[in-house]
Amino acid sequence: MPMAMAVAMAMAMATRCSRSVCTAMASSTASMSCTSRDIVAIGDAYVKEASFTPEDVKQFVHLTGDENPIHQKAVALVPGWLTASIFPSIIGSEFPGSLYLEQSVRFKKKIYVGEGLTAKLVVKRVQGRQAVFDTQCFHDDTGEVVVEGEARALLKQGKGGKQ
Repeated sequence: MPMAMAVAMAMAMATRCSRSVCTAMASSTASMSCTSRDIVAIGDAYVKEASFTPEDVKQFVHLTGDENPIHQKAVALVPGWLTASIFPSIIGSEFPGSLYLEQSVRFKKKIYVGEGLTAKLVVKRVQGRQAVFDTQCFHDDTGEVVVEGEARALLKQGKGGKQ
């Protein structure tokens, strides 16, 4: 199965994950021109809470062909890329029609099925319609960073209709 389909599936799972809450923590003022600066400002933050079920992991493993037994144990680890898929799901939800262009990822700690996570994107740079975000995913119980990196997206508009 192509990796693009697996990533799309992971984004769908991240979008519907249990305890899914997505809120814009900050916003910028609307303007008539269409640049990322009109949609977001440096320091704007977007947060989403998530956890993954055994069925989510099973489907992701099936789609990607990742047969590593650590994802299939009674106490299974969530695949890192499934966890990282929360980041593009935030962009897609907050900025409908935008394109997720690039992601660097560092997997720092293990996440087990059912554990709560909070993903956070913070606008780092803006150039034209492109925005660069710092990405972090925190373990809800320990507060430790489990995944971190940087993402770049071509923004279309914000959820509130900002253009």
